[in-house]
Amino acid sequence: MLNFVRAMAAMIVVAFSSSASADGVYPLYDTTGNFLGEVEVLGDVTDRRGVVFAQLHIPALRILLYVDPDAIYVQMTRNNPIIQQQTPFSGYWIGYDPDSHGEWSRCRFGSTPDHTGQHHQLYGDLVWTNIEIAPDGELIFDIDLGHCGDPVDFWATNEPYIDDYSGPSLSAVRDTCGNHPDVRQRALGCSQMIGHPDATLKDVTGGLWTRAYVRCGSAPDDEVLADLMAAVWLDPVEWQRHYQNIGFYGGPIDGRVSPDLVFGVQDYVANGCR
Repeated sequence: MLNFVRAMAAMIVVAFSSSASADGVYPLYDTTGNFLGEVEVLGDVTDRRGVVFAQLHIPALRILLYVDPDAIYVQMTRNNPIIQQQTPFSGYWIGYDPDSHGEWSRCRFGSTPDHTGQHHQLYGDLVWTNIEIAPDGELIFDIDLGHCGDPVDFWATNEPYIDDYSGPSLSAVRDTCGNHPDVRQRALGCSQMIGHPDATLKDVTGGLWTRAYVRCGSAPDDEVLADLMAAVWLDPVEWQRHYQNIGFYGGPIDGRVSPDLVFGVQDYVANGCR
């Protein structure tokens, strides 16, 4: 079982009118509710390519997170599609040392620069997902991390995990996502499958792809692309094969999320997901 509810870690203090401002320190917990440390939003930074990231810090683990700012500065309304559809946002992380828990070691090959251009040998990809607004008004989020180019997997959340799920069964939401005649109900079923506590990796990536497919042409392209790229980051080999088979990717099956693969997914969306 994959204690999955999606993707990423950091912080967010919110206001309710315009976009929320991310500021402050928040707790992080693993899948069993163990406290990992606190994460702090440091603000926006621009890397040497000119890409803007929200930068977050986990002092206890000596880790910096670089996240799409749209994941952090969030309009706090329950019908916000970023929250309602649990839109995943990609990013990356770097570490200054192996963390104090001994969970990671420095990567054997390669390095990744921080926003200043300094290279680090401890790094990985991440996916951040805003899950819901809690009754007390706090935004609940998840973080998935990968290590040294490995696929990302669930790592932390700002709310301790409690197994009190009382929603539809996994088989029911699989059927809705795959077969319901109403595309809106299919998209809803896919969202439920992505967030189901018993979902497998295949359920999550399949739900992301199907939700994107049924909304392609009616939803904004960036939302469709976000779902498709989240599936790619979670299981790059599977989706390299898929986009190769349908003619949008001609590179190797090597598990790397290369520019050619990203451009192929973008072309797929621009072509109406056909």
